[in-house]
Amino acid sequence: MCFLGEFRDGNVPAGYDLLRPFRQALELVPAGVSRVHLRSDSAAYGVDLLKYCAEGRSERFGVIEFAIGIPVTEAFTVAAREIRESSRHRPYKMVDGKPLDTGEEWAEVCFVPSWVGHKKHGPTHRYVAIHEPLEQQALCGMEDQFALPFPTIGLGALRYKVTAIVTNRGVPADELIWWYRGRCSKSEEAHSITKTDLGGGMLP
Repeated sequence: MCFLGEFRDGNVPAGYDLLRPFRQALELVPAGVSRVHLRSDSAAYGVDLLKYCAEGRSERFGVIEFAIGIPVTEAFTVAAREIRESSRHRPYKMVDGKPLDTGEEWAEVCFVPSWVGHKKHGPTHRYVAIHEPLEQQALCGMEDQFALPFPTIGLGALRYKVTAIVTNRGVPADELIWWYRGRCSKSEEAHSITKTDLGGGMLP
């Protein structure tokens, strides 16, 4: 399995030209590996990278299955609000062999960006919205008084943080969510130690 790392400095956007290093990473995959997957946060939500994976442009690996976070735009939020309550589900997590109710909800969203709709018989993309209930709910009538650093949506009496994933995988959405969230592991902690504690983020 191949993971796409982060290439950042103070002046380069996190999602800049990620297809190039991703293709370079694929060239370094050992010869015995015949299949790779890609999972990343929304920094990798770029048309070139998604098309490369979904359309099987890799000569060696063909179609590369992925799960990538997407920016929650106003258009996506509008589509998410149209989801019926019966279409929202709980992503239960198994802990010690028992299902744990996280309080979150997920739903597949009927969302087709313009770049996806260019081909009549192009690859299928699934968009999954994840709603995480806010620990502290706003008082009635004051929902719009406080700016939060992430998109939210009101469903019934509760307000939720909204995140979203695009994928070309056919696995159940709850399985997809837990697999997608496993992308970080300890890598972000290792990046922080390298850049901060060991001075890797400073020019000589």
